[in-house]
Amino acid sequence: IFVHGAIDSLTMKFVPSLESRFHLPETSPPPFKSIHKKATYQVNGRLIDDVHEWVDALNEYLQIGLDDFERRPNWNNERNSRGGEALLAIQNRPSMWGRSVVSVWYILK
Repeated sequence: IFVHGAIDSLTMKFVPSLESRFHLPETSPPPFKSIHKKATYQVNGRLIDDVHEWVDALNEYLQIGLDDFERRPNWNNERNSRGGEALLAIQNRPSMWGRSVVSVWYILK
C-alpha cells in the first residue's frame, strides 16, 4: 500500500465518509459502533478489517471524489460545498480528526 502520510492506530483500516466536510470539526469524533462483522461504521467513516478490501475502499473513495469534482468543480452559491470536498477533507488532519493516511505522520506521535 502506498500512502502519502502514514498508517497508524487511527488510520489503519479507516475509510472516511464521502460526506466528510473540509472544515474544522466543532465536536470530538464519535466512537465506533459495530454494525456487522466485516466493517465498523461511524458518522465520519468506517473500519474495514481485510487489507485488500480496505485498499479497494480507499481507491473507491478517491474515484468517487474525483468524479464528484468533475461534476461540480466550483463552490455552491452558499460556498459551503463543492465537488470533491471529501478529497479536500481527507488531506486535512483536523477535518478527519487525525484519521487520514494522506496527512498523518509519525513525528507527531
